[in-house]
Amino acid sequence: KNLYGVIVGIQKAEIHHRFKKEEEFCENVLLDICQYINPSLTIMDGIYAMEGEGPTAGDVRKANVLLASDSPYALDIAGCKLINLDPNKVGTVRGSINRNLIKKDFSDIEFIGDDIDSLVLKDFKIPVTSSDFRLLSLKFPKPIGDIIDKIITPKPVVKENECIKCGKCREVCPAKVIKMTKEGPKIDLKNCIRCYCCHELCPQKAIYIKQNIFFKLIK
Repeated sequence: KNLYGVIVGIQKAEIHHRFKKEEEFCENVLLDICQYINPSLTIMDGIYAMEGEGPTAGDVRKANVLLASDSPYALDIAGCKLINLDPNKVGTVRGSINRNLIKKDFSDIEFIGDDIDSLVLKDFKIPVTSSDFRLLSLKFPKPIGDIIDKIITPKPVVKENECIKCGKCREVCPAKVIKMTKEGPKIDLKNCIRCYCCHELCPQKAIYIKQNIFFKLIK
């Protein structure tokens, strides 16, 4: 995912808007970029991690790990294992399996060094925006899955009493669906692509992610 940083300037937002679905963005963008760059060594600094709703609304967590691999795809599996997250919930991992970059059962990944099982943070807080709901929609034919995805996908909601009307959310929105009013930002949820950039980059943590009651019941 960090290799998305090689995309220049405002093209990042344009591409984000073009590939709205998680599977499309992971398969057609992130994995294409990673395979094209083809890094020979990838290092993950996990001395300090962030749990919960990052990058501005998360909490610092000391993980005390430093990881390295000649395969960024294998490194992602190690990262998932360390925070006790099912790798199959991560779009880039699913894409890596589809492209035969890693095996479905991860049997081709070997851990060298400290015992990784002793470093797992079992109570690590996973973001509300994790892929449980998207995995559900993928179990159905695409037309039905798209409808389910629209209904149950969590949505960004503004806490008006905490918002300072700085306009950062409007500035970072790839879909340009946020307007600033006297009352504060207004999000056009009909055209929102659910990238959660507004939530992730709000300096006041004034935007939260609201889960659909239907999804809560299913979960």
